[in-house]
Amino acid sequence: MFSSLMSILLMSFCLQKEKHPIFQANAYIITDATEVEIFSLENMPTLSKHHDKKEVYFEDYKVIKKLDLPTNQVTELKNIALDKANYLEKLQKKCPFQTAFAIKFYKSKRDFIILILSENTCERMLISSSERDINKKFVDLIEKNALHAFLEKVKQ
Repeated sequence: MFSSLMSILLMSFCLQKEKHPIFQANAYIITDATEVEIFSLENMPTLSKHHDKKEVYFEDYKVIKKLDLPTNQVTELKNIALDKANYLEKLQKKCPFQTAFAIKFYKSKRDFIILILSENTCERMLISSSERDINKKFVDLIEKNALHAFLEKVKQ
């Protein structure tokens, strides 16, 4: 527990000094998130005018179900999400974006980041955020990235 707390504090200190290449100055939202949730999503979007008011959507992708995330794995997931090694510097992939998962990092009503990940056949991600500079930003992930590996483990 102490080592997890120390790693978060150290990560928070380091992030204040330099901007994260993906999350820019908003990486603190992931580091300081008080609530972290994982969802499985339908792989194709639903037009806004066809949304069912009883359902939850992230950027037009309907939530199928919330997945269990053990409390002792939250810090690991935060570290994986912030690990620069999972991301490509520039958009390079041309494959179709078909979603599989969403990870919600919630710090407050005004501070959140939702990572919408495609299936691991096309490692891409869409960021939905309260912060305009990263909202609706597409990011390419490396093949065999730690985010997909973590999500596959949680899914089982």
